Amino acid sequence: MTDYSFIPLREIDEPRPPEGWTGPWEPAARRRRWLREGEPHPDGDYVLYWMQMYQRHRSNPALEEAVRRGRDLGLPVVVYQGLNADYPGANARLHRFILESARDVARGLRERGIPYVFYPREENDGRDAAAEMIRASALAVTDDFPAYILPEMTRRAVAHTADAGVPVLAVDGNGVVPMDEIEGRQYAAYTIRPRIHRRLPSYLHPVEESEPDIAGRPDLPVDGIGRELAGADDEQLDRWVKAAGVDRSVEPSLRYRGGRRAGLERLEAFVEEDLADYAEHSRDPGADVASGLSPYLHFGCVSAREAALRVLAETAVPDESVDAFLEQLVVRRELAYNFCRRSDEHASLSVLPDWARTTLSEHADDPRDPLYDAGTLEAAETHDEVWNAAQRELVATGTIQGYLRMLWGKQIMRWTESHEEALGLMLDFHRRYALDGRNPNTYANVLWCFGLHDRAFQETPILGKTRPMSSDRTRQKFDLGPYFERVDRWVAERSPSVLGGDS
Repeated sequence: MTDYSFIPLREIDEPRPPEGWTGPWEPAARRRRWLREGEPHPDGDYVLYWMQMYQRHRSNPALEEAVRRGRDLGLPVVVYQGLNADYPGANARLHRFILESARDVARGLRERGIPYVFYPREENDGRDAAAEMIRASALAVTDDFPAYILPEMTRRAVAHTADAGVPVLAVDGNGVVPMDEIEGRQYAAYTIRPRIHRRLPSYLHPVEESEPDIAGRPDLPVDGIGRELAGADDEQLDRWVKAAGVDRSVEPSLRYRGGRRAGLERLEAFVEEDLADYAEHSRDPGADVASGLSPYLHFGCVSAREAALRVLAETAVPDESVDAFLEQLVVRRELAYNFCRRSDEHASLSVLPDWARTTLSEHADDPRDPLYDAGTLEAAETHDEVWNAAQRELVATGTIQGYLRMLWGKQIMRWTESHEEALGLMLDFHRRYALDGRNPNTYANVLWCFGLHDRAFQETPILGKTRPMSSDRTRQKFDLGPYFERVDRWVAERSPSVLGGDS
């Protein structure tokens, strides 16, 4: 078994400067990136935290940066979060999870005395609420997320407020080691792993928190429903989802409820019940020892840093299980963020290594038999029982078991007319059904099927030299009976949507 060497981190009490660092050490420095520099605007009424991806009121370096800046300037801090109705694949599952998460944020910020503006923009609402909030602030802080539509949304908001001259600061709260600590694009886990490990003693520590000096709610250009969210029940959330006009045919997940509270409960259950078996059984679909944290990490309800600290604090489990989990949570996950940070394209075969693009090109015209269209695949009506179960899990719950997601992608490559079509379908299914479908991990894992972050193997039809996987081999390796039973149960639990069906 690979020695991932995470366990010695249990002995570190104070942050250590990175190897080779000279001068004063301030651990948050590499998390900050100015999108527009300048002095705080003298007419600003508050310091703004524009919450985009880190939906949590604790363990959030972007929020704490805003609080610190507010204390320095003698200004209140205001948190703004918007929710559009026209993002790609907008549907009831994603909207409901976001609203559940926002409800926890509203309650947590209320306890901290920080005003919260949540603005759900409905269809045909042309208001640029984020720009309005930035314009009225002295300084704005936002989340530095490297994928999906977020970089462009952030760039556009900064451009639209150029005349106001308000400085805008992006803070990286995605992982443990800041993305900008790792120079250049990394091409495999073995290249990024030593770079991550050298820096972990500097960053694997709780976020330092403080409270705003000035309470109260200043005059704001945008109102929203932030105050109502804190007291909203589930029926009210359903009404807001309906009002948004999003696709209601993709129903909210019954297995995953949004929010920090649900995320922390899932983390605790994983540590207490499944972490001990992680090293031996995490790849086994039948064993069901996955953490289930991916939706909460993606939407920022729980931070990777606090999850890593909680796991390292658990001394009653085998060291190899702690190491194996942290390899996925820290090294593999941050490899995906590095890919999205350092690559302009996240959804194209053009970003693959040379060997992968060459071998896929050589096998582009290989005959495919059977061929399935998008509707058949979406409905999980193929001849392959294993693949069908993975697709049914995705549609019913919003996630796919980790090992089977790799097999799921390999089979789509075999059953579609081109590798480009296969990639498009994989990303589309994730975008519409997966709760983590817009995450760097998803982009990297889908492209892994085509050779990203992997090596060449013995050549096979269609797949070329990319890693071969098959359902027959999966059946030989694992007892899939328990997995099939769970999927059948999840599907059976789906009831007619409380949201009233397709919009």
